[in-house]
Amino acid sequence: MAVFADIAELRLRIKDPLGAIAILSVADAAARLALTTPSRQTAYKQLDTGDYWTYDADLAQWEAKDLLLSDATLGTLIDLYGVAAAAPRAIKDIMAELGQRLYIARTNDGAGATDYQNLATTYRFYKDLAATMEEAAAVDAGTSQGRYGRTRRRPIAGGMWG
Repeated sequence: MAVFADIAELRLRIKDPLGAIAILSVADAAARLALTTPSRQTAYKQLDTGDYWTYDADLAQWEAKDLLLSDATLGTLIDLYGVAAAAPRAIKDIMAELGQRLYIARTNDGAGATDYQNLATTYRFYKDLAATMEEAAAVDAGTSQGRYGRTRRRPIAGGMWG
């Protein structure tokens, strides 16, 4: 069964929540609020509810983070494939979820224009990220690349040593 450290490592690999470079756990809301200096770019998992929170130092307030995949889903992927091999599969699940989350590509109200990241751009980002992770997992696992080499030198000596 996957432990919190494995889930946190996978979340950081797949960038869920986006912008977090560290994930720590706290027991409950009181423990989270009792932190005197919450770290920037750190997501705090509240163990009693399972919610993830980040602290905005500029606004001096906590913000709940929406996640693309649940801890249960990530734990199952880790149990089945391990952390490295679960990352590309998690990215593919995220890509399936994106269509429901992105609606507007551009608004123009005359005074200004707002551009949102469109679905095609986001899809390409996650597709490329998944491909990179699959390549890294293949190298880490020692998967053969299909190359074969020969040398022309003959062995000088051989046999058994006793």
